[in-house]
Amino acid sequence: MKTLVLFLHLLIAGYITVYVGRVLFRNGRPFLLTMLGEAAITDSVNRLLLTGYYLVNLGYVFAVLTLRSPVETVSDLIVSLSISVGRIMIVLSVMHYFNITAVVLWNKFHPSHKS
Repeated sequence: MKTLVLFLHLLIAGYITVYVGRVLFRNGRPFLLTMLGEAAITDSVNRLLLTGYYLVNLGYVFAVLTLRSPVETVSDLIVSLSISVGRIMIVLSVMHYFNITAVVLWNKFHPSHKS
């Protein structure tokens, strides 16, 4: 049963992490372009943000694999997956808002183009 939880955890959390990363990468470009003003810098920052996002979140996904309580029933399996995937989703959202705040603050104090 524990192997099933580990497999499902990796599958679900990995899918959510990659899916959200792609959405943020694709839809974040226009926002970054508005903030940064130059396409080359925007694309570079967007790729760096995506790489950092994957490293932090996939690292967290693997790290929480060791934080498991015993899983003996289907109910335990659902509880364990809910807690671990929920934590990952919280980390994803906090990281997203931190990145947005950092870009907005950077733009406020270091405007790269004239409005």
